[in-house]
Amino acid sequence: MSLSFKFIFSKEIPAMPVEHVIENFRKGFKLTYCEEIKQVESNKIHVMNGFFHNFNSHWNMWTGVGDAWLTVTEKKENRILVEYEINYSYFVIMWSVVFSFTIFSSIVQFTHYGQSSDDMILSGIIILSFLFSFEVLYWRHWSFFRRALSGKYISAGNYNWPQILSDKTDEELRYIASGKSMLNSDVAALAKKELEKRKQH
Repeated sequence: MSLSFKFIFSKEIPAMPVEHVIENFRKGFKLTYCEEIKQVESNKIHVMNGFFHNFNSHWNMWTGVGDAWLTVTEKKENRILVEYEINYSYFVIMWSVVFSFTIFSSIVQFTHYGQSSDDMILSGIIILSFLFSFEVLYWRHWSFFRRALSGKYISAGNYNWPQILSDKTDEELRYIASGKSMLNSDVAALAKKELEKRKQH
């Protein structure tokens, strides 16, 4: 059984067309220099990158990440669950090689010349670099997840929003109208109109 290192971001949001969420994330992924995007199921996207990723930007969010999955699951009570899973095993492998080389060099140094303060300084720098790089990796994907959920990458789409919104509860409509959902301002305006229409009846 292969060992893998992953972190997962997830959030439940008011129900909306699953394909709308999938398309939003797909457009976001295309802007991040990933190597391949594949829709494996109607509610799931798989992002794939090779070990020697094409480094075409500083602090590329896919450096050290082989795979990522975006899954949208319909829940009860008009809710959907959005899960974003990132496999950063390549990142761990790369840094393990760096650590191993550093330890080997330190042993050779100690064997021939005795312990040196330079070795301790170098080890400290490498550990700090590892921690900093991991924080950047984690933050980049967390930030992407939040931006995608906010609806940054997509328009209203070709959906019958008046009909969709008419099936929502008042609470869901207020949430959409507030602009806090991943739907854009056009849909938020339609939600406000639906609320106003209900008040008149």
